[in-house]
Amino acid sequence: MNTYPIDIVVTFLDNSDKNWQKEFYKYKKEEIKNRITQAENSQAFGKDRFREWDVFKYWFRGVEKNCSWVNKIFLIVQSETQIPKWLNKNHPKLRIVYHEEYIPKELLPTFNDRPIEFYTCFIKDLSKNYIRSNDDCYFLNPIPEDMFFKNDRPVLPDNQRPFEFFEAKGSGATFWGALNNNLELEKEYLNGKNYTYGIAHLQMACDKNFELKIINNHKEKFLSALSYSRFRSEKHYTIYLFDDLERICENAILDKNIFNTSCYCYLNKNLNFEDIKNKLCVCLNDTDKANSDYSLIKKNMQKFFEDKFPNKSSFEI
Repeated sequence: MNTYPIDIVVTFLDNSDKNWQKEFYKYKKEEIKNRITQAENSQAFGKDRFREWDVFKYWFRGVEKNCSWVNKIFLIVQSETQIPKWLNKNHPKLRIVYHEEYIPKELLPTFNDRPIEFYTCFIKDLSKNYIRSNDDCYFLNPIPEDMFFKNDRPVLPDNQRPFEFFEAKGSGATFWGALNNNLELEKEYLNGKNYTYGIAHLQMACDKNFELKIINNHKEKFLSALSYSRFRSEKHYTIYLFDDLERICENAILDKNIFNTSCYCYLNKNLNFEDIKNKLCVCLNDTDKANSDYSLIKKNMQKFFEDKFPNKSSFEI
């Protein structure tokens, strides 16, 4: 049993919020006009980047049922109008965090998950050891207390890969270009190593102090890159940089099997939810693959979660 607190940070967006929509379209128009971002850039403006599936309450039900050892949940939202109507805001294990509390003011407002996740280590009162989650990453079954942290150190997947830059062109340029920026910076830490690590888009263990150190070492470089656009851009860095450096710098315990009983899935009409019901952690990632069948997928997903977690959590009113 761990003797230190473990918090969870989760990000959330409600794209039906009229206040959010007003700012989104204002800055989208501005960036297109100034040729910062192309209008057809789906990574920046695609509806799959922002749409809500109305299943976030099940994220809380999963945490309460399967992660009873969690100390506190830090819910990140842009503003008060983004807080779900069903949420018990006064829950003792919940703290709502607004972007302005921890993201550099030069980057606000932002419609980009990269700075929102990148600066979470600056959140006040966040535990040294914390789990980073998105609102599409669910804890479906009981999670061992030492799955993410052992001996006060994060446990991360040992998915080593050769140190090679990605081909960043076409529709994927925005995503893979940002990963290449990560790799360029990682070269400063390799010390003769010729490898890095693969992406794991699931709940990840984080060391707040390590992240603070990396950001402080490259503060102006990060700020300059992330201020290029308020939307996703190939000029940015991504949160995967910290995951890579944790492992490269030997600040984490590596485990080849940590996600053997978990899975990453694209939401699409052919997804069989029965195949994932016994997994520990899952990511149900929204992409343009779900555009044509959104209503059907949403119906299937809501049924799956209602069957899996039929009882309200104490985080709901």
